Amino acid sequence: MNASFDRLLTHMAMINERLDKVAQTQLEQGAAILQNSRTVAQLDERVSGELNELRWRQNESSEMLSELQKRMTVFTSTARDADVPPTYSALTVDSCEIHVTGIPASISTDITTAEGILEALQLERLNPHVISVRP
Repeated sequence: MNASFDRLLTHMAMINERLDKVAQTQLEQGAAILQNSRTVAQLDERVSGELNELRWRQNESSEMLSELQKRMTVFTSTARDADVPPTYSALTVDSCEIHVTGIPASISTDITTAEGILEALQLERLNPHVISVRP
């Protein structure tokens, strides 16, 4: 019976040892959970602050956009209502002169020749600006 009692005590000691390990693991996990809770709380506070900053910036940007839209509306109405000076049908003479050399003497120098030179240079858009041609 002593042997049975000793085995029972040994078995109980092993169970107590296991329970002590479980208790130690629970303490360690409790400490880790507490640390994680603190970290989550810090992150929550930080994220909340950043969200508030983003909301503030969004409101500020919305206000700036609204102000720009108002200014654009005023600008557009002002531009539409601006007094436009009357157009003059009289020719305006520009003092710009272009000198082209190397034209053989056998070719007549007139506006048609000037237009041909502009076409060869792919500058036909300038033809209306040719007022006169000098030999």
